[in-house]
Amino acid sequence: MYPQSLWIALFGYLLGSIPFSYLIPRWVKGIDIRKVGTGNVGGSNVARSVGVPYGILSGLLDISKAIVVVFLLRAWGFSLNEQVVGGIAAIVGHNWSVYLKFQGGRGISVTLGLFLVMIPKITLLSLIVVLIFTVLKENALGVLLALVTAVLLAFFCPLCGGAPWAQGLTLSALGVVLLKRIYPFPQDLKAGRPFWPTLWNRLLFDTDVKKKLDLVV
Repeated sequence: MYPQSLWIALFGYLLGSIPFSYLIPRWVKGIDIRKVGTGNVGGSNVARSVGVPYGILSGLLDISKAIVVVFLLRAWGFSLNEQVVGGIAAIVGHNWSVYLKFQGGRGISVTLGLFLVMIPKITLLSLIVVLIFTVLKENALGVLLALVTAVLLAFFCPLCGGAPWAQGLTLSALGVVLLKRIYPFPQDLKAGRPFWPTLWNRLLFDTDVKKKLDLVV
């Protein structure tokens, strides 16, 4: 069981690591998306730095990574738990791509794809939270609260979740996204940033200093 899960995780990680949001700007304009705009390897930065159509394409391809992983695992007869392992590994691959020396995006697009294919009811309800906070121009906070909403629905809404695999899926996805947010925190401390305010801003707003942010995926 465990060796099989490791192979599934490796499969999901390698597929999730494919850096579409890096490759498209490189092919179209010969630029390294990590060195322009926000530096994020995601569709929103591609849209700002290369063009909206390319940003949409990059975002859709990033969303598709987890979907492809889950569909293939289903076609090969793997269980829901094993599909969760592969899907979460795809998020990890997107965030820390082996092809980009373990750099990557924020994991939101891949998480969206994974949630859509595995927990669609929870996803649609959680997207309402994102929409509300997008209107309020607090996108990063909205994404975090949407993930927390997904966890709560998976645990406490019988019509939406209740299954252990769904609970594990939402908790794991939230954990990976939070880990990506605080990943720069040690460097913040070395730069002399105050501990608690910086940690708080990283977790809630995905930045070292509180400011309005466009959604980064």
